[in-house]
This record gives sequence, structure tokens and C-alpha cells, in this order.
Amino acid sequence: MGNIQLTARFLIEEGKEEEFKSIATQCLNIVKEKEKDTTLKYDWFFNANGNECVVRETYIDSNAIFLHLGNLGELLGQLLQIADFYPEIYGSPS
Repeated sequence: MGNIQLTARFLIEEGKEEEFKSIATQCLNIVKEKEKDTTLKYDWFFNANGNECVVRETYIDSNAIFLHLGNLGELLGQLLQIADFYPEIYGSPS
């Protein structure tokens, strides 16, 4: 079983950009604190207008994704309330 890569694209509702960025900061802090050994890449990129965000993620395996979702589930739910979400998964998740 190899690494699993994700690209998560968020289209942020107008007027919700700062709220989205605040939640994104919380996500980054949790990943740095709790997923040092399981999340290999976790980078957030915003377009110039701040209304679109792409997150590039790499995990050591499928179990690491479940750990990640457990750590960030509530925050992800908050993001989904203010942005449309388009994920792509690369690799062979189990």
C-alpha cells in the first residue's frame, strides 16, 4: 500500500473568505500538532481574490486519512457550510 494523495478544491461563498481562512488556520494547527507521522503534505493555496482554495494533501496510507477526518471532522463540516467542495483522490485507498 502506497501513499494516498488528495486535492481538495473549495469555492468559497462571497463574504465568507475571512471565516474560511480562520477555519483553515485551525486545520493547519491541528495537523501540525496531531498528524506529524501520518500526514506527509498539507498545503493550502488561495487564489488572488481569496474566493478559491486548493489543498494538496499526502498521507502515508488510508488509515491516516481516517485519523485526519477524525481530527478535523467538525472543522471540515464548518468549511462545507461556506464553500463548495470538489475532492480528487490519487493512489489506492483501502
